[in-house]
Amino acid sequence: MTEPILFVDDDVNLVSALQRNLRKDYGIAIATSASDALEAVRDDAYALVVSDLQMPGMNGIELLTRIKDFSPETVRILLTGRADLEAAIDAVNEGCIFRFLRKPCPQGLLTKTLDAGLAQYRPTGRAPGDTRGHRGGIGGYPKRDPAGRFRPRGSPSVVHAKARGGIESPRSVAI
Repeated sequence: MTEPILFVDDDVNLVSALQRNLRKDYGIAIATSASDALEAVRDDAYALVVSDLQMPGMNGIELLTRIKDFSPETVRILLTGRADLEAAIDAVNEGCIFRFLRKPCPQGLLTKTLDAGLAQYRPTGRAPGDTRGHRGGIGGYPKRDPAGRFRPRGSPSVVHAKARGGIESPRSVAI
């Protein structure tokens, strides 16, 4: 199973159909309003959020912008039946949208986009389900030496330690 994906649309039939069609290959959750989506993202970590543009109360651009503010690692995709140029520009500039798709979206294009979004969420070399390094975890990121330079894992780093006379002397220690 891959990382969870949240679909947000006020059309219950659409999100239910998406869940049925994609559940074999993806971990799918659905929300039928922007407020339900915000609550879901606050409660659980999602790799991707795919949102409709036109929803009552809060549009998809506003929703994805708010999600970006408290879950910046979540990849955001906008799916809309009304794709005008201004909406696309706003979506990219305000919500940092990964992809902008039009309804009806062919399933092949949707799955290709979901796979690309998961690859964006999951840095190269990370296996599905391996979330080390996300949300403040340890591992997955290169270590730095005392000067702030990146260094290969397992390589020694020079640290300064005070010897018995109060004089600093370099000593090689693996960090």
